[in-house]
Amino acid sequence: RKGGVTAADQKKPAPSSDIKAKAVDEMMERIKKGIILRPIKNIQDQRSENRKSVILELKGVLDNIKRQHHRRLPSRRGNIRDAELLMVLQRRRRVIGDTQDTWSSNLPPDPQPGQQCVPAAGDGPWAGESGTAPVLRRLKQNREQRDSRIRASALIISHGGLKHTQEQIPNTST
Repeated sequence: RKGGVTAADQKKPAPSSDIKAKAVDEMMERIKKGIILRPIKNIQDQRSENRKSVILELKGVLDNIKRQHHRRLPSRRGNIRDAELLMVLQRRRRVIGDTQDTWSSNLPPDPQPGQQCVPAAGDGPWAGESGTAPVLRRLKQNREQRDSRIRASALIISHGGLKHTQEQIPNTST
């Protein structure tokens, strides 16, 4: 027996293969009994996989958005807004054009020498301003007040009233 290997020793496998054989036998018995074999994963592994899947999903969404941005056609809503703005602008231009024609017929033929012809800032009505909404009433009042101030200042300047008012102020520097 010195150095010789017996038949019993040959039948004994190495310890590592013994453990593997036991594990295989256990799995086979579980399968036969109907127990489903599930791999055991760490909670951290599941979290990292969830993060990876979320990141991949977000990347996919971003890629889709980038692709759609280049192919995107102008929206109908934007076209409607542009068309409405264009119509309002044209309407206002027509109204201003009409009021300018009436202004030129209402103006005196030639102002006297030294007088300035100052049209009021808001003589022409705005498009659709015939309503009685509070905002429109307030706009009209503001315009009338502004126009009266402009006319008054134009009269003072044109009649030399500015010189008279400066002469009336006493000189307090002496």
